[in-house]
Amino acid sequence: MSGLEEAEAMGATVYHAVTKRTDAGYVTAGGRVLGVTCTAPTAGEALRNAYRAAEGIRFEGVHFRRDIGARNHR
Repeated sequence: MSGLEEAEAMGATVYHAVTKRTDAGYVTAGGRVLGVTCTAPTAGEALRNAYRAAEGIRFEGVHFRRDIGARNHR
């Protein structure tokens, strides 16, 4: 995995579910492995910041939902 430190430097909190820290860094066996959240003065800004941070996280097979919060805060 790469981009975790950068996401946190952007103000995101990254919650790990199915990851393992190794000498080489974090690895995953797949599935829903991370939650990325941000805070901001408005919900829309927090949502945009969280997606921006999530987009920088990379690993084999990475995929993230783009619909969370879309109805009310985009």
